[in-house]
Amino acid sequence: MLRKTFSVVIEKTARELAGTACLELDEVEPPRQEICCSRMFGKRLTELGPIKEAAATYMMRASEKLRAQGSVCKKILVSIRTGMGHAADLRNAQFKACLVGEPAEFGKNRTTLSIEQAA
Repeated sequence: MLRKTFSVVIEKTARELAGTACLELDEVEPPRQEICCSRMFGKRLTELGPIKEAAATYMMRASEKLRAQGSVCKKILVSIRTGMGHAADLRNAQFKACLVGEPAEFGKNRTTLSIEQAA
């Protein structure tokens, strides 16, 4: 009755309030194996400073996501591509992978700062 009037979500909520479990085990999302934080710049950059700053900022966001899901980090990959905004520009892609030592939980052995420095 509730599903016809409202939605499946309301129906499941009412059933759970009545004591019936509605969440299947496979509905729980497993932790991500890879975390990506990316950005396109709105203008052409010729200085390295803003690129380094953006890499550190996005590494911090990835670290926060990693910490939130209670995961550990062992390897970092930073990728930079050029010429994506203009069809006439030459395109180039470079990446650097860095092992950060033994996998470590944030707040114990590995800090956000050391992850940013590795990037």
